[in-house]
Amino acid sequence: MFPKKSPFFLLWVLPLLVIIILLSSSFRMWKETQDLSFDLLRSVSKNYAEQIKTRLELFLFERRKDLNHLASLKEKYSLPQFLDVFKTDASGIVSRDKNYLAISYLDSSANVLVSTDFDTINDSISPINKLNLDSLLETLSADTEMILTTVNTSENRLLLFMLRPVFSTADKQNVFSGAVIASMQVENLLKGIVTASIHKTNYVQIYIGDTLLYENEFKQSNQQDQFSEAARSQVSFYIMQRKFLISVFPPLNGLLDKLIRQNNLRFITNAIASIIASWLLALALFVSYRLRITTSELARSEERYRHLAENASDMIIEQAIPQGTYEYVSPAAKRLTGYNPSDFYNTPFLFEKILIPEDQERYRIQWQNTLEGKTPQTSEFSIIHKSGEQRWLNQRNSLILKNGIVVAVEGILTDVTEQKKAALEREMLIRELETKNRDLERFTYIISHELKTPLITIKGFLGYLEDEAFKGDFSGLHQDILRILSATETMSHLLNDLAVLNRIGHTATEKRNVKIKDIVQKCIGYFSRQIKEKSIRVMISEKLPEVRAYPGELFELYKNLLDNSIKFTENQKSPVIEIGVKQVDKEQVLFVKDNGRGFESKYSDRIFGLFNKLDAGTTGTGAGLAMAKKIIEHHGGWIRAESEGPGKGATISFTIPQ
Repeated sequence: MFPKKSPFFLLWVLPLLVIIILLSSSFRMWKETQDLSFDLLRSVSKNYAEQIKTRLELFLFERRKDLNHLASLKEKYSLPQFLDVFKTDASGIVSRDKNYLAISYLDSSANVLVSTDFDTINDSISPINKLNLDSLLETLSADTEMILTTVNTSENRLLLFMLRPVFSTADKQNVFSGAVIASMQVENLLKGIVTASIHKTNYVQIYIGDTLLYENEFKQSNQQDQFSEAARSQVSFYIMQRKFLISVFPPLNGLLDKLIRQNNLRFITNAIASIIASWLLALALFVSYRLRITTSELARSEERYRHLAENASDMIIEQAIPQGTYEYVSPAAKRLTGYNPSDFYNTPFLFEKILIPEDQERYRIQWQNTLEGKTPQTSEFSIIHKSGEQRWLNQRNSLILKNGIVVAVEGILTDVTEQKKAALEREMLIRELETKNRDLERFTYIISHELKTPLITIKGFLGYLEDEAFKGDFSGLHQDILRILSATETMSHLLNDLAVLNRIGHTATEKRNVKIKDIVQKCIGYFSRQIKEKSIRVMISEKLPEVRAYPGELFELYKNLLDNSIKFTENQKSPVIEIGVKQVDKEQVLFVKDNGRGFESKYSDRIFGLFNKLDAGTTGTGAGLAMAKKIIEHHGGWIRAESEGPGKGATISFTIPQ
């Protein structure tokens, strides 16, 4: 056998201790279950009692409406008419509802003025005669709505009376003038309510005050001793100034008996299981001793793994499936996300919540695939660091299986923000280069197209000059020279505009704070002669802001926009140009507005094209708005043109982000 100092020595003592503990627990469970069984039946009985209460309240409420209706007739008719109408309506109510025995109307002296015909109990004695009307009327007050009382007849049957007082107003006071009284036979009434509310095996008592109104047939069959007093449930309530008490007793030989027998059987089963469990515990101790060394080695291995995980630069997580709770989060989480491991433990799916909105739906789809055992080996997401900075994380995933079932997913997250930023910057540079190449191709096409026209003109008229000189005809010489000069001047303007357009975005100066109002005033001075000659009214807003921008480009912007407005308001009788600013949502939108020629909305994008002119007959090269667009794009804003149609003016709106 085992030596005394061996841990197996406890095998001789533990079985006895375990039996004692388990049997004690089984007995306590038996006792608690016994109590719960009675609580359950009390709850069921309470529910039955509440149903009886509800049905009884509803029944009395409906009868109260009948009596209120009859009482209201007193105010509508004279006394003779009232008595006729009362008897007609009351007879209709009694014939409709068989619970009524009779309905009568009494005057203030308790004299019956009118009553329905009735056939019940004793034809020679009216149920009203059983009432002590004087004592009831003494209890009346102006606030009394309804009185409920009971009377035993000579046939030992219980009657229920409802009395509805009627008051009239005299000298601004309510004066008792009569009462509507209805009599009902209690036994049949309550039997119907009880039968509809409870199971037929329960014993029911209903009291009004100290008077037993009703008990079911178990009273007559002397079976009260077959019901549980301990599981009885009572409900008391007040209706019409009377206290009702409803008691429901469950049967001993029904559910209660079944629960007690099941509980006893369970106790015996637990006792047998306790004996077996005590010996199984001894066997478990033996097995645990054999596993102790293995467990110790496993713990040391786990400690080494944990040490590596907690000192790794990457974030390591283990997330339970399907709950989404985090079983393990390495300390690197603080560096990568800004959140402590405890934040992840306390908030399931925290990683999803800190993702940027664009990645959250993709993460949910990946999690759904993970639940089906189809997680990708690697995935990349962008998060919002607790500091507010956006970061990119690369996650390597592996599923953890238990008995062939996926129970968790392990992820190793690496911060790839710098690599991602470099890649994004490279992509941005590539896109910028592609855009510039497209602009260059378009620019080359436009240059070749726009410069071709004046060159063709010069070439053509030089040919004319040669022919005229050869023929000795100098009559058109001056006119041809003027046309050649005009073509060269057009070419000069085109080249100047191209030079200005090319310089935009390549300025050597830095942005600085610029007051837009100062720039506008400078441009107004530049065009002062044209403004004065055309009598243009220029309106400048006092709210024009100070912005951070390139001063030279900002001057060129307003100069081109003003030139455009001046040019297209020349045919207006009262030309107006408005230069201002408005708040749209969270943006400050600057604008230059005129009441000039306007344009169709379909041209709102075309007018910003290089050398695009909606009217070939106008002066200028058509590069002004193209310059304005390039200046705004260089500042990172947007620009658009709006018009309600030809002849309704135009508005150029733009932003300069700060």
